[in-house]
Amino acid sequence: AVPLMPTLLEDYKRNRTSRLCTISLFPWHYSDFLVIMGDAAHAVVPFYGQGMNASLEDVNVFDSLFDQFGDQNIASVLEHFSMIRPKDADGISFLSQQNYLEMRSHVTSPLFLIRSQVEKFICRNPFLRNSLCLGYSFLPKYSMV
Repeated sequence: AVPLMPTLLEDYKRNRTSRLCTISLFPWHYSDFLVIMGDAAHAVVPFYGQGMNASLEDVNVFDSLFDQFGDQNIASVLEHFSMIRPKDADGISFLSQQNYLEMRSHVTSPLFLIRSQVEKFICRNPFLRNSLCLGYSFLPKYSMV
């Protein structure tokens, strides 16, 4: 790919990196005529790669609320949207931040490496993964996202 980017080094040096940020707002609507979605409502750091998925989920939920309330009741659609979506968006934001901290600080920790190996062992063994001796089915947090 490098031959297709003849000014790669210069571009890299010239373009400054920007800071990562998280946005968490409430409410996501104003009256019965304004709503925000996607990064405008819930920008997240990219350490789970779920920002675009969360934005598409906003649209899906918004559309289903129109099906539920009808397009003559826009105020209810917007109010319910503002009540439903922030909880999920805040959840993925929290998980993304936690994943960043884990990648930044814990991946070289011997305890983290042991835990990671135990998780992989349990996941590869169907008996352990779904065992009643554990009291629950086991799935690592990162796999659930």
